Amino acid sequence: MALTRRRFLAASLLTGGLLAGLSAHASQKPLRTGKTRQKLVVATWPNYHSAENLKQFTEQTGIAIELRIFGSNEEMMAHLLTGRSGFDIVVATNYAVNAYGRMGLLRPLRMAHFPNWDEASQQARFLAVVSNERRYFGLPKNWGTTGFVYDRRQFADPLRSWLQFWDLTRGKASRHAVVHDYQLTTIGNALKYFGYSFNSNKPIELDAAERLLMSSRPHLKAISSLAYDQMRAGAWLSMAWSGDGVLLNRENPNWHYVIAEEGGEIWADYFCITRECAQVSEAEAFIDFLLTPAHNAREVIAHGFPPIDQRVLPLLPETLRSNVIMFPPEEQLRPLEFGSRETLTHPRRADILAKLKAAPG
Repeated sequence: MALTRRRFLAASLLTGGLLAGLSAHASQKPLRTGKTRQKLVVATWPNYHSAENLKQFTEQTGIAIELRIFGSNEEMMAHLLTGRSGFDIVVATNYAVNAYGRMGLLRPLRMAHFPNWDEASQQARFLAVVSNERRYFGLPKNWGTTGFVYDRRQFADPLRSWLQFWDLTRGKASRHAVVHDYQLTTIGNALKYFGYSFNSNKPIELDAAERLLMSSRPHLKAISSLAYDQMRAGAWLSMAWSGDGVLLNRENPNWHYVIAEEGGEIWADYFCITRECAQVSEAEAFIDFLLTPAHNAREVIAHGFPPIDQRVLPLLPETLRSNVIMFPPEEQLRPLEFGSRETLTHPRRADILAKLKAAPG
């Protein structure tokens, strides 16, 4: 992923008394850390947090929050591997949580230090994918899907598949199509063209994906994870995360988000504490603050991705609860795959994406 991994226009959803209601619901006694003003550094994605939550946490605790914005889990990992990243907390995707945990880059969480955490309220599928013998390295933030957005005015028939996406990229949509600057999704969705697993690392299947990508390269408008910006700048077709789909469709109903019928990715992001964090109690306090249902609801409103904590759902406006991009039917989710830990560090995948980006457009 390049710069924007998640985007959403919160202002378009904050109607009526929603903010006032959440503020009343979220009010609580100030947290006490027993220390003077400090700072936590959080490695995360763009436009992915409620500014009101960050402000309130700092007011209640005296702890400033510095966000370090990243475009991919691979970028984040490169900094963590130095042991001098300066990160206290990382917001990592499911497959990265597993990889970072195995590498010793994260602290196992002290569950008793998260009083606002309620395991029974979490959707089980998003706990199972990151649990390690009941030791958690991350607590859920939210989830989403990876598909594509297209401009319905440019195509005679509805688009439903990765087969159509790639064929149109090399055909009618030549120079108007965008793929992610992110190996997991760009290679994964090329694999789906052939009916292979999104996570395949089989040499023969990666070879096929590489051929498809390289044959598509001259036809691409851009290699970018900025689906929102790219569609507004004239793209007809772009890989996208579901939050981009929510935003784009609200801005223009002709921009339609698709979960491809062959499948693709379902993902979730998690709050993790780094091994190098020296302010563990403060990091735990920040995560626990955001796990409060009312604060979690503010996060969802700010970025447009659905919560994993079911306690949050009644706190969301109906415009979000009824949005089928945020909450697709289960039959659309069934073919989707969580990214696997092995894909994060697979050298062949890294090589394919590097080759794609280096090729002339």
